[in-house]
Amino acid sequence: MNRREFVHTGAAALALAALAPSARTAETQAPAAAASSRNLKKGIMWGTVGVKGSVLEKMKAIKAAGFDGTEMMSHMDQDEVLRAREETGLAIPSVCGRDHWGKPLSDANPKVRAEVSTP
Repeated sequence: MNRREFVHTGAAALALAALAPSARTAETQAPAAAASSRNLKKGIMWGTVGVKGSVLEKMKAIKAAGFDGTEMMSHMDQDEVLRAREETGLAIPSVCGRDHWGKPLSDANPKVRAEVSTP
């Protein structure tokens, strides 16, 4: 490639690069608009709530703070949690296992895995 071909090819690449952002902007605006219309909800992990009180009092505080749901802990009184959920309208999309960090289901020891999976 001589100098003339190099300059010609470089100029063509620069021109194409200059036009590419406007073409990409049109492509990316539609997904961005669709993403902004999604109904996203906010939740908080139960263990991070610093409010003192009963399950119902904490759930009321979570609701007042603007959250839509909370991740409960596995060792809690299920009936109390469900009553508080019904009264506050909070969603409980997941439950955090009490023994997760100390006894993960992925532990290399089969005895630990069996202990965790036994109710």
